[in-house]
Amino acid sequence: NGRVDLCELLLQYSANVDFVPPGDLEGHTALCFACANGHADCAAFLISKGAAVDQTTSHENTPLNLASMDGHLEVVRACSARVRTVAILGKFPPS
Repeated sequence: NGRVDLCELLLQYSANVDFVPPGDLEGHTALCFACANGHADCAAFLISKGAAVDQTTSHENTPLNLASMDGHLEVVRACSARVRTVAILGKFPPS
């Protein structure tokens, strides 16, 4: 539900930012859910904490794909900035 405060709390207790829930057969991370549901603040927070913007689901969708398919422009902008950095540097810069 876009709860940045809960994401922050979980990460404070060493949750894996790219965790995929066991019952999710498609491989959605928290960033995927945030992007698909238009939660720009949550997506930006997760990206700032190192969430993989290039990780694909079983249907080969990235978080950026999920945001763009549903027309979530602010989320697309947040993901695109990080994807451009990856494309230029060839890897994620240290946080």
